[in-house]
Amino acid sequence: MKQIVISMISYLSGDVAKIIYNFYWPLLIFITTLIFKDEIKGLLNRIKKLSIKGVSIELETLVEIVQMNTIKYSLEEVDDDMKAFIKGEYSKINKVSMTDFESSYSDIVAVLVNLRMYSKETVKLFVAQKSIVDFLASKYINILGRDKLKPLDPSGYTTYGAYLFSENQSEKAKISVINEIKKSVEYKNKQNK
Repeated sequence: MKQIVISMISYLSGDVAKIIYNFYWPLLIFITTLIFKDEIKGLLNRIKKLSIKGVSIELETLVEIVQMNTIKYSLEEVDDDMKAFIKGEYSKINKVSMTDFESSYSDIVAVLVNLRMYSKETVKLFVAQKSIVDFLASKYINILGRDKLKPLDPSGYTTYGAYLFSENQSEKAKISVINEIKKSVEYKNKQNK
């Protein structure tokens, strides 16, 4: 009986060793991916094109498709409570004109979702950034010639402000926003007058 148990254990241990050996690399890759997921994500965001043996794929296009599907899905999930919350927070900003809020709400949500800012806590933090409001207001007044009391529209404030917020208001982000404002139809129309 003892000999049968020993032979069964050695037989099973051989199978267990084979199983462990077969799953070693996939398991190692899985664990490494979990540990370094943020670093891997950052690296993949920088890769624009991938070519292997003559076959290439534009990763930027693939990322855009995934983002648009995420935005579309998230827009379907928008509830009236969140809309009222965002509207209430935006109305606290004295330099934002609320006349276009309803018509631009889906754009606002799309930007917030795309920048992973679609939560009450994040919106509250974003709106509290007076330096972003002041920066954008000064650029809208100086570059676009907007009204000094309420120069910001909700859509533009969200687009440029959320970008500045997500980039920690870096100088590079500020320059990028100024350049984008100067590319706008409103700016071009002002220059043609």
